[in-house]
Amino acid sequence: MKVLLAEDDVRLAEGLELLLVSLGHDVVRAHSGREASGCLGRERFDVALVDHSLGDDVSGDVLCRICGDASPRVPVLLMSGHGAAIVTGIGADGHLLKPFGKRQLVDALGRIVQAEIE
Repeated sequence: MKVLLAEDDVRLAEGLELLLVSLGHDVVRAHSGREASGCLGRERFDVALVDHSLGDDVSGDVLCRICGDASPRVPVLLMSGHGAAIVTGIGADGHLLKPFGKRQLVDALGRIVQAEIE
């Protein structure tokens, strides 16, 4: 899968990118919401892994809406240190509570892929 990774914490982004690549995914990393939005305008993605609290004016909430409006639509897996309640109403397809492990990431990506197939 081609994954857009939007995470402003450089160390976390590097670790997630290494993990995703080891799982066979093609990863495009963005360090801000603005950068991620630009990537969405230039490339097609199978899924977006988005930090809820990006440090600029294009938040994770805004990116969820941009992904939802993209053609084709890009499913969003939202990462945050807050409960899953934040996912409700902002258009995310799934949620990962930080910190999370490899198994949780794999399972969440699998659920999104399955939902897109059905």
